[in-house]
Amino acid sequence: MAVGLEVELWTTGGPVTARSPGARPLPGPEAGFELAGGDDRWPLLARARLRIHDCPGAADVVAGDVEVDMDLPTRPWVPMPTAPLGEDPSVRLHVAELPGMGAALGWAMADDWWLKPLWTSHPPQLPRWTQGLLFRRPGGYGCLLPLPGGPFRSHLSTDARGLGIDVSLMDPGHRSLAGTAFVLGVGADPFELVTRTVTAGLGQTGGRPRTEKPFPEPLEYLGFCTWEALRESMSQEQLLAKAREFSGLGLAVRWFLVDDGWQTLDDHDRLLDFQADPAKFPEGLAGLVRRLRAAGIPWVGVWHALTGHWPGVAPDGPAARAAPHGLMTARDGVVLPSPDASRGFEFWYAWHRWLRAQGVDFVKVDNQGALRRHTRGALPIGTAGAGAQAALEASAALCFQSRVIHCMSMAQESTWHHQVTNVMRTSGDYTPDPLAAGEHVVDNAFNAVLAGNFAWCDHDMFVTGTAATRVHAVLRALSAGPVYVSDAPGETLARDVLPLILADGRILRADAPGRPVADALFADPRTAARPLLVEAPAGLARYVGAFYVGPERGVLAGELAVPRAPAGRWAVREHFSGEARILSDQERWPFILAPGEVKLFAQVPVEDALAVLGAADRYLGVKAVTLQRSGRLARVDFVGPVPLLLWAERPRRLTVDGRRNPLPAPGWIRIQVAGPGGHRVELELTGGRRGSAGSSRSR
Repeated sequence: MAVGLEVELWTTGGPVTARSPGARPLPGPEAGFELAGGDDRWPLLARARLRIHDCPGAADVVAGDVEVDMDLPTRPWVPMPTAPLGEDPSVRLHVAELPGMGAALGWAMADDWWLKPLWTSHPPQLPRWTQGLLFRRPGGYGCLLPLPGGPFRSHLSTDARGLGIDVSLMDPGHRSLAGTAFVLGVGADPFELVTRTVTAGLGQTGGRPRTEKPFPEPLEYLGFCTWEALRESMSQEQLLAKAREFSGLGLAVRWFLVDDGWQTLDDHDRLLDFQADPAKFPEGLAGLVRRLRAAGIPWVGVWHALTGHWPGVAPDGPAARAAPHGLMTARDGVVLPSPDASRGFEFWYAWHRWLRAQGVDFVKVDNQGALRRHTRGALPIGTAGAGAQAALEASAALCFQSRVIHCMSMAQESTWHHQVTNVMRTSGDYTPDPLAAGEHVVDNAFNAVLAGNFAWCDHDMFVTGTAATRVHAVLRALSAGPVYVSDAPGETLARDVLPLILADGRILRADAPGRPVADALFADPRTAARPLLVEAPAGLARYVGAFYVGPERGVLAGELAVPRAPAGRWAVREHFSGEARILSDQERWPFILAPGEVKLFAQVPVEDALAVLGAADRYLGVKAVTLQRSGRLARVDFVGPVPLLLWAERPRRLTVDGRRNPLPAPGWIRIQVAGPGGHRVELELTGGRRGSAGSSRSR
């Protein structure tokens, strides 16, 4: 893959450009350029070097390292020092061509905190701060990801000259920089390609991918967040009342997140003290945690910002005095935890150690994308981002077993440096407004294609009892991330949550973050005349949600296409209608979707004349059961009461908890098991043969 590159340095005296000698194949040798230019006040004599190299262990992925040195050996005709590098951009790499580039999906920062998907074609039209590009090319796909390399951060954008990779220090006066500016990969599968390219990039930045880090234990269960329910008006009694409400509903909520509003602040809304606001929590955090645990809530987390609180830390308060060397004062006057790793750790460890002593089990860390606002002009942004994350993660690892929910953290100086933490919000805040549900679906589903390789995707809290609750619940079932509600006291509807969990509160999690099906990647679903299909794997099963996004356009027609299965057939069921079919490879299931409606299809391969769809009343029913096969005998274990659904072509014998049941007819079999506790269904089959496809209602 040949790419022509042009190097442009931006100094305080203006830009200077040198072109590489022709289109350079990737990978290729390093290319060095000596640049001369500038003006009478700031003459420029500098060296820029670009090196393209293979990424270790990543087939068909290359990295681009950039190095700039403004301090060449003194030349007698240079009357004064050269101008230092500019802060934003410092270097721009013009990409002359991405051969064969077609339709593309990109991700750009909408603000300091959140990524938004975008769609473009060749030549690409990208806004500033684009963080990645996945594009079609002959024979497959390409993926170009800018990186935070060493002291800088990078982004993609386009201007009159075309596509560029901007390298920005965000700190003036530097005379050199060096680091990896981008990774570029090619491949036949778009999802595998993005994963491989991200993994190669993490090898350059020192981060670790989602698959190499554990999922936090508390978040395996249903949770409650105070924000939408109570905002800043929360109190100990309100939280205890909510815990009693869950108990009365028989809803096994296992963790509480005490969001923004619990802290002691000064008159400027800055963090004053580690202690909780005594007017809201007269027994302090320790008393709140103790009482919540007595009410059946085993885990409690609290919110804080990367800046301490939104406007920072009160400089003369008890919190600041607890770590006198752990803070920095930004040029804008905000006092915040130092982005120097060792100094910042002093502050975080002092606070986190105190929180842990109160019984706190995890933290949600907000406002992370604001870091560059406060370090600009004082510290290179790449250095600041790496140091801030290192300090935060080291403290969280010691105090909370790395149990962190990252929030407002999708800027690359955060995500590319996560080494041990593994949950990240992937969209802006949830709102109960039904009109906003489609945008929430689009952002989370398409962001998961990229962000789901860094961490498990958190789609935020949601509330029950609204017109959009089912949409949000299905989206979270497919997310494979945490599930938590935020209803006001007395307003939680258990029926809206029960399909997501087991009786003990454990959520039925998919095996990987839900993302759009492949043929939906390169068109904006808000303008397409079809539903958006979002898929997630779960064991042998594949779950697909069909969502109505964008403005209301009447009824939309869609179709579900099943992929190839080992035995050539799939057992497929739509959850809400109960309709079930046996479909052959490549067969399609047409459907229509009304505004505000959502459908959820379970697809389980038919193997040896049997397909077990699991709990029929759960969104991800296969995750509620355990299947074991031994010859023609199948054992299904689960915790009841559960309506078990399966398809058997030639059943011979059926037992439930050791008691023989009447022989069911071939086809769809629904077994209702009463009573709590563990249950076992055993089914003996007489042998497999390929049967004809059919459909029925399974309930």
